Amino acid sequence: MPRRHLVSLCPAIAVCLTVALVPLVLTTALAWPGGGHTWGAEAATELFGLGPSHPNADPLEISRDRPVPLYPELELSSAWYDTKVGCCDEEDAETRPNWDWIREAACEMDDFESDTRHHFWYPEEGMHECPNDVAGINNAWESIHPFWIGAINAWQAGNLGNAYAYLGYAIHFVQDMGQPAHANEDMHPGDALSDDDSLEDWFTGAYARSTFQWNWPYVDLWPGPILYPPTSNAAILNTVLSANGGYWDPGQSEPIAPDSGWADMDAYFFDLSWPYTAYNKQQLFYIMYVVNQTGNWFASDSEPGNTFDAIGWLEYSVFPPHLLDEGTPVAAQDSDALDDNDSCDCDMDGDLSLIAVWAYATSFRASPAVIDLFRRTVDNAPPVTAFEQARVDGQPVVEWNNSPVTVTLTGATDYGNPGFRVSGVWKVWGTCEGETPQFTPDPAQTPYLAISQEGENHVQLLSTDWCGNVETSANDFTVKIDMTPPEITFPDLRPNYLTSEDFTATWVATDALSGVDYEYALLDGQWVTKGEVIDLALLAGTHTLEVYANDVAGNIGYAIYEFEVFIDAESWGLSVLVGNKTKGKAMFGVVEFPAPYDVGIIDVTTCTLVVGGTLDLTVSDPVVGGLAVLPAELITGVGDHDEDGIPDRMLRFDKEQFVAALGGLAGDIPAVVRGGLLPDGTPRFLGVTTVPVFAPPRY
Repeated sequence: MPRRHLVSLCPAIAVCLTVALVPLVLTTALAWPGGGHTWGAEAATELFGLGPSHPNADPLEISRDRPVPLYPELELSSAWYDTKVGCCDEEDAETRPNWDWIREAACEMDDFESDTRHHFWYPEEGMHECPNDVAGINNAWESIHPFWIGAINAWQAGNLGNAYAYLGYAIHFVQDMGQPAHANEDMHPGDALSDDDSLEDWFTGAYARSTFQWNWPYVDLWPGPILYPPTSNAAILNTVLSANGGYWDPGQSEPIAPDSGWADMDAYFFDLSWPYTAYNKQQLFYIMYVVNQTGNWFASDSEPGNTFDAIGWLEYSVFPPHLLDEGTPVAAQDSDALDDNDSCDCDMDGDLSLIAVWAYATSFRASPAVIDLFRRTVDNAPPVTAFEQARVDGQPVVEWNNSPVTVTLTGATDYGNPGFRVSGVWKVWGTCEGETPQFTPDPAQTPYLAISQEGENHVQLLSTDWCGNVETSANDFTVKIDMTPPEITFPDLRPNYLTSEDFTATWVATDALSGVDYEYALLDGQWVTKGEVIDLALLAGTHTLEVYANDVAGNIGYAIYEFEVFIDAESWGLSVLVGNKTKGKAMFGVVEFPAPYDVGIIDVTTCTLVVGGTLDLTVSDPVVGGLAVLPAELITGVGDHDEDGIPDRMLRFDKEQFVAALGGLAGDIPAVVRGGLLPDGTPRFLGVTTVPVFAPPRY
């Protein structure tokens, strides 16, 4: 029954081509028998995250790093006319997932044939050679054109069932090129009634299907990566010209290589340049011919493998060494040695498996490549997400934020290839540091990202259209959050100072995230600058240094440092004669203050003598060590015991306690006199002294 489902709709940038399929008639021709085409098409669709084993596309599969793009449109169900039923009554329409239209059509292309269309292509004789030398019969490369162009035009018209069925038909021709008979123009030798072909027969068995499989869990295993073409149509045309050893001059009338069937450059330019650029036929040619070269290299039942490498794209180094003769490609098998496996569902000598591992594997790799080429041809432009940012505290979002930030993905706009319709937004999506969105409770289920992790949070906008185009990294951005105030330390300050010293106002402010923006300090409530040197001569007493530091995010750090300034007193002790009781039980020390401090207001109850003590101003109690601490017993009036014109006073301590603390020591004994002024004991003073100790002579 005639079939005319092709919709001709020309993209704006393409030359309008009117394509009509000729009536199709049944034939018994086989090529990688129907099961083989089914396996290849099923495996191809599954690699896009969909297909029989993936009933629904999972948004979590959205990623720019997938080895095969996600393709949600393949999971849509579309109505069309079942190839087994015919055309074109309404009741013939069926609804299937788009991936199933691909699979079904790839399998059933063999059921519809015509007198002018063949699945064979022997490119050694030229791009437009006639199969079996019968004039007027299209080869496989010519036969694929109406299906490929028809699929694109149907997609442009929105007839997805039509588009993907025709894409399946096109894939069938590409897959056929991995069958050596089709690539060697070996018209299925054998019994004309049965179309007997040892490879075709073998591929109908369970052994082949169970042994040669490729699906998502094994995407990196057999048969290898997807057969992606060069990145541009121009690159393919340049490769063609380069491989033919010449250049193209539009005015050139003679072929570059007269002895080569590939030398007709007009054929190249007709197929591989304008007006077919909008349909990417150049890349389809690349994929199909790579499969053809691989299939052409192996033997079929009546033809030996062909070593002719017209374009030079086949990388022979990928073949095992035993298949090469000193690096030169040779036929993989003798053509008469392929028919010894018909008696079992196996492969006793491995020759058919060899073809499957290389030629059939290449057709497997090419099937998803054709699907992806179709996807890129009709829509290779990703959506762009619209979003809003808001801080939890209601303040405007800035570069660094000291409040959690919510990024709401409010929608997305899809874009398409020039001249084509857009496929439309499938998912408004994104991630933040790998975390997927939450959803608002409104009916639209708007996705949002709640970001509270401190630091730089990388937001990926990953909105995806129905053709699987994921938003590019150019639209990504970073949300920076810093809710921790700066840290302030005082590594260079001491807890104690003397009035004879200077104090340098210093501190260290650090912020690990947004960084310190500015800092300031107060000393006893008065502004001081960092590094300011302060004379302590008049500042005996306790003091507080307050430091504030703001980071870029607006967090405020605060720290205080308390220290004490002691009056640096001059002090000396009167000699002590051990065992001489004529001098009584007392010992004395003298204290003298620098101006303007008044020794007349020393509070005797606060005074002590630390026998054997020394000063260490870096610790909280500046007097360290010591053999004993003697409290002052009495204090004399103000005098001038050293007659230097500066007032001083004498303190009395218990001599027996002093001597007992020495434990027999004599000589200059170090000590520290300490005490305070006024009844509250502030400010305090420190005086480092030496007490001469003598032992009495013996008579």
